[in-house]
Amino acid sequence: MTRLETRYPCPVCLAVKMEKVRMSAARQQELVLDHCPRCGGVWFDAGEVQLLRGVDAAVLWRQIVQRDVRHAMACHSCRGLLQRTATSCSACGWRVELDCPICAEPMRTEEQSGMRLDYCPRDKGVWFDHDELTGIWKLEASELVRRRSSRDLHVGEVVLMDALLLDPFVMYYGISAAAHVGGAAVEAVASGGALEGAGEVAGAVGEVASSIFETVAEIIGGIFG
Repeated sequence: MTRLETRYPCPVCLAVKMEKVRMSAARQQELVLDHCPRCGGVWFDAGEVQLLRGVDAAVLWRQIVQRDVRHAMACHSCRGLLQRTATSCSACGWRVELDCPICAEPMRTEEQSGMRLDYCPRDKGVWFDHDELTGIWKLEASELVRRRSSRDLHVGEVVLMDALLLDPFVMYYGISAAAHVGGAAVEAVASGGALEGAGEVAGAVGEVASSIFETVAEIIGGIFG
């Protein structure tokens, strides 16, 4: 008989179970992350940090980032909508305090890298909201674009690098990527050079994704020492 894996509840969304995201890691091990299909948040266990460094970061990023709308959570008391950055519900006064998806006890919060993160000291896990992950993406992409701006880029590379910087959901290349950032970009790509730059941008996506998960690993290590 096949053993069923436990699907943990999302700490943000009411009555929503997280999905398992599986990735091959180093030394034939498997990384399994818990990801909420509604809000896009991810639960990282402290024990997953080393495995996180051994996966194909670009593929993992593509699997867990699939939304382009900011999520508004429901108050766990009155069900009214509020932003995840809120510390309390303006309607009923509920203090925003998330429960650990594993032990169901209230989590603690800690400021790390300008983010207010929820973590469980018992189960050694950290919750990253979708906005926090995309915020890290934009910071890392900005740094990569800054480093590469010192050399000459042809028109296709410029358009696609702009797409990479402006849109954290660009995981496809060529005209489709350029179309995502506007009609002017489409014209620039159509005039030539986009296909030449596709390999360059593909490498850039992988580099940014690797930086993101390295940052996540460092944050988790900083919280739990």
